[in-house]
Amino acid sequence: MGDEREMTNVDQHGWVVGAVVPLPPERAYSVLVPEPSSAIDAVRWAAQAARFFAAALAVEPAKRYPAGGWPRVDRAAVRVGPLVETAVAEVPRGVVALATLPLSDAPLVRAQAERGVAAMGGAGFDVLLARATRLWQLDAVPLEGEPGAALLVAALLASLALGPVVAPDGAVLGVKGCRGRLAALRSGYGAAGRC
Repeated sequence: MGDEREMTNVDQHGWVVGAVVPLPPERAYSVLVPEPSSAIDAVRWAAQAARFFAAALAVEPAKRYPAGGWPRVDRAAVRVGPLVETAVAEVPRGVVALATLPLSDAPLVRAQAERGVAAMGGAGFDVLLARATRLWQLDAVPLEGEPGAALLVAALLASLALGPVVAPDGAVLGVKGCRGRLAALRSGYGAAGRC
């Protein structure tokens, strides 16, 4: 992602200053959600990660939302790993770049999602896609760590926001599909390009 992965230029609330452009769909896990807010609730995300994914999660930089507002676009780095060292083997370690912006700013991502949903005959994802207004993207290439880290965070966001995940290969996944790919990746049967 180059310079767009930089999160050093932030304001007093931890919000990124400057433009946030969507990644090419083939470079990211894209989560399309109905909630228009770009607010990152790190405490809620960490609790969900621990409870349903046996994962520890932290977000940098810290975000604050005075008076209930939020930025139109934002970026963060999300660190994930096993909750404890003896945790389930499907929990990858890594730091991934996250970007969020209105879905209307990412027509290529929407088009890829529509193609993926059509290819599977809808399967309920057509309804979720129709309600989507915000895009959360995770660079498939981690800032550090294992490739599965981005997929884990995508599954987490999908579980919180009830939005479909569009994988770099164009497949549209729910949480169960993400978990299946994580298990395949960790067991050595999944190729990085397929997960």
